[in-house]
This record gives sequence, structure tokens and C-alpha cells, in this order.
Amino acid sequence: MNKKIKENLLDEIRKLEMDNLKLKQENQSLTVQLNELNENTIVQSMNDMKTRYEQLERTSIPIRDYQYLKMEMKDYKRQTIAINKINDKKSNGIRII
Repeated sequence: MNKKIKENLLDEIRKLEMDNLKLKQENQSLTVQLNELNENTIVQSMNDMKTRYEQLERTSIPIRDYQYLKMEMKDYKRQTIAINKINDKKSNGIRII
């Protein structure tokens, strides 16, 4: 009886060791897949950022150009206001020297 219990226990130990080995292999396989997915995610994210940056470059102007145009518009606005005032004075019969 004692011998039979010992054999059953040894068989159970062997089965558990085999199951443990299979689980370790599966764990390693899943770890490799996870690392590949992480790398792919990082690469995809970098590609997305590059695409957004390129789109931003295509649809944007440099700040110095924007500031220059803004300054030019202010000058045109001042000139337009001055011309309108002169025209108003002329139309009201005021002589401008």
C-alpha cells in the first residue's frame, strides 16, 4: 500500500512538472509576443507623430512671417484710416494743404 501511494505521488509530481514546464514555455512565448507588440506600438506611435508633424509643417507658416504680415496689415489699416479721413475732409469742403 505504501509503495502504491508513493508511485501515485511520483506520477503526480511528474505530471505537475510537465505542466509547469509547459506553462513556463507558454509564458516565455507570451512574453516575446508582448515585447514585439510593445515595439510595434512604439514604432507606430513614432510614425503617427512624424505624419502629424509633416502635416503641421505643410499647413503652417513660420512665426516671423506671421508677425511680418500682421505688422503690414496694421500699417495698411493706418494708411486706410488716414486716407478715409482725408477723403472725408475733402468731401466736407475743407481745404487740405
